[in-house]
Amino acid sequence: IQAFPFAADLRVAVKALPNAPRSAFAGLRGGELAVRVAAAPDKGKANEELVRFVAGALGLSRNQVTLETGATSRHKLIAIPEAALDRLRAMLSDSPDGAGASG
Repeated sequence: IQAFPFAADLRVAVKALPNAPRSAFAGLRGGELAVRVAAAPDKGKANEELVRFVAGALGLSRNQVTLETGATSRHKLIAIPEAALDRLRAMLSDSPDGAGASG
């Protein structure tokens, strides 16, 4: 997982995969955290669902996860609290395919 420290948060490189049947972590792709997003990339709906899903999967409140860059791209940087990185790594390593949680 590409994660970059910034203040009390980390920036995590994400590759969004919109129009999925359900939101779920999809492992790592080229160093980015791949996330299937159950929303179309239309008027910010996929970005909203991405943030909602990541927050819920990591046990965070919605305002603890922010989209930093990539609003119109599949390649994004999201900010999460540094303490959540271990949870994210554990979720990915617990899954046989590296995909982790879904929701």
